[in-house]
Amino acid sequence: MSAPADNPDHLSSIQQDARAWYVRRQRAEWRAEEERAFLAWLSVDPLHRDAYVRCEALARTVSLLPAESVAHLRGRLAIDKARAGVSAEGGEPLSSGVVPAASAATAPARALTVHSRRLFALLLFMIVFIGLAWHHQYAQPVFAQSYASARGELMDVPLPDGSHVQLDTETEIDVVFYRQRRELVLRKGQAMFSVQSDAARPFRVAAGQTRVTVVGTRFSVRNTPQQVGMEAVQIAVERGRVRVSANPDTFGRWLSASIGGPPAAELVAGQQVVSLLDGEPGPIRSIPPEAVAPWRNYRISFLDTPLGQALAELGRYVDTGLVIRDARVAELRISGSFDPRQMDALKRLLPHALPVRLVSVEGAAEIVPAR
Repeated sequence: MSAPADNPDHLSSIQQDARAWYVRRQRAEWRAEEERAFLAWLSVDPLHRDAYVRCEALARTVSLLPAESVAHLRGRLAIDKARAGVSAEGGEPLSSGVVPAASAATAPARALTVHSRRLFALLLFMIVFIGLAWHHQYAQPVFAQSYASARGELMDVPLPDGSHVQLDTETEIDVVFYRQRRELVLRKGQAMFSVQSDAARPFRVAAGQTRVTVVGTRFSVRNTPQQVGMEAVQIAVERGRVRVSANPDTFGRWLSASIGGPPAAELVAGQQVVSLLDGEPGPIRSIPPEAVAPWRNYRISFLDTPLGQALAELGRYVDTGLVIRDARVAELRISGSFDPRQMDALKRLLPHALPVRLVSVEGAAEIVPAR
C-alpha cells in the first residue's frame, strides 16, 4: 500500500528519488536496462512523474545561469557534501520505488545529513531565485501582436524580423517574439510562412496539438478543427526544411513512452504531412510545388472530394449560395480547381459534372439529384 500523497516524508523521498534518477540519466554509460527501470519507477505513482518533470524544469532554469554563478554554488555544495561524507559527484540514494540492478555499485555510501539536506534545499532555492532574476529580461517579449483576417480576405503580415506571414480567409494568429526565440500560434485557419533565417532564434508555429520548428524556410500550416473532414493539422513545405512534432506543452503524456520527447517528422521542400489529432505527425507524402497553399492565388483545389466537404471549404471564403440537404448528394465526389470569387461558374458546371440539378429555394440554390 502506497503512502498518502500528502505525507511530507513520502513526498520528500520521491523528490530525492527524482533528483537521483535525473543525475544518473545524464551519465554517458546509462544503459537500456536502467532506462527500463526508470520508466517502471515513473509508472508506479503519478507523483513520481510530477517530481521528475519538476526536476527537469529546475535543471533547465539552472542552465540559464551564468557559468561562474553555477560553478560557485556547485563548489559550496561540494564542500558541504564532503563534510557530510558524500561524494560531490554522487547523488542521494534511491529511497523508494524501483531500483536499477546496477544501483548498488553507484549509490553513495551514506545519505545526506538533515543539516546538509536543508542546505541543499536552500541552495536550490537560491539557484532558482537568481536564475529567475537573471532570466527575467529574456523571458519578456520584445514584440507581441495578434492578427485576424475576415471572411474572403487574404492578409499579408510583415514581421519585425523580416519574416512574412500570409493569412488565408478567416484566420487568426498570435505572434510573440523573444530575444532567443520566435513563437507563433495559429488559432484557426491557414497561413503561409516565409521565415527570415536566424539560427540563434528558432521560429516555432503551434497549431492545435502540433508544433512546427524552422530556422529559415517557406511553409504552410492549416488548423481548421471545426471543419468536418479537415480537422487535422496540415503542414506543407515549399522551400527549406521544418521539424513537425506534438506540441511540447503536452509533453507529459509522452513521458511513459520516451523521455526523449514526442515523435517528430523532418520535412523538406515538396513534402506534406497531416498530423493526427494528438499532434503526432502522420506519414510524409510528396506534393508538387504548386500544391503548397494554392489559396494564395484564390485557387481552391479538390481531388475526389465529397461535394459537401468541398462546399464547406468554399464557404470559408464566400457565401456560396448553395445548400445540400440530401446526404447522397453530399457524398458525390468532385475534382478540380475553383476560384471562390466566381461561384456562378461552379453553379453552371455542377449539372454537367455530376448527376444533380439546382433548384431555387428561399434565396439559395439547393443541389438535388438529377432525377
